[in-house]
Amino acid sequence: MIKGNERVGADVPIRELLGDEVLDVLAERSKDEAGQLRLTGADSMLGQLVKAVLSAPWRAS
Repeated sequence: MIKGNERVGADVPIRELLGDEVLDVLAERSKDEAGQLRLTGADSMLGQLVKAVLSAPWRAS
């Protein structure tokens, strides 16, 4: 949930939650040797996002 906003996290676009800069860094770090975006595997963008979500402390609303 975003403080000061009535919209719930699920309703907010990911770019608004994380920001372009964070997504750009994740995309750059997730490229393979050929410069292609890796979407699977431990060091992929999706892998990093899942790891971040699962390791985040859960807070009661």
